[in-house]
Amino acid sequence: MFSNPPRRDTAQLPARGYLILGFPMDNPGAWLMHCHIPWHVGQGFSHQFLERKDEILGAIGDISSFSNGCDSWRSYWNSPERVYEQEDSGL
Repeated sequence: MFSNPPRRDTAQLPARGYLILGFPMDNPGAWLMHCHIPWHVGQGFSHQFLERKDEILGAIGDISSFSNGCDSWRSYWNSPERVYEQEDSGL
């Protein structure tokens, strides 16, 4: 039963149902839980776990590359030459 990963990691819920998840909290970071249909993320069918929030920066170290990446993205996004209108995260 649990040897097939797509079935093992899948839960079907009835209308107004709920699911309780349990997992070890041993990996600091921001983790996205979603189905594998990309446009679902853009429509809000995802959830982000912040695991051991106070330890995230220590695990990452130097975050200057994140700032540089964000600056580059903002420059691109606000550019009049941009030809592709991104509708969602593209995840």
